[in-house]
Amino acid sequence: MSEIRKTFASRLKAERVKAGLSQSAVAKNLNVGTSAVGNWEAEISAPDMDRMVLLADLFNVSVDY
Repeated sequence: MSEIRKTFASRLKAERVKAGLSQSAVAKNLNVGTSAVGNWEAEISAPDMDRMVLLADLFNVSVDY
């Protein structure tokens, strides 16, 4: 599980930076707190499936990216 979380965290941050978005902007798009996005990028936690779908839509990637 930790390898999956690590991969997700690095891809999330890379896509966020590529899109020129702050953690706060991503959080607002997903209706979560900024700390939630920070925790996802720091491998502390992971989003639920509904938020995964929203992230995929936001960054125009598939959920299994």
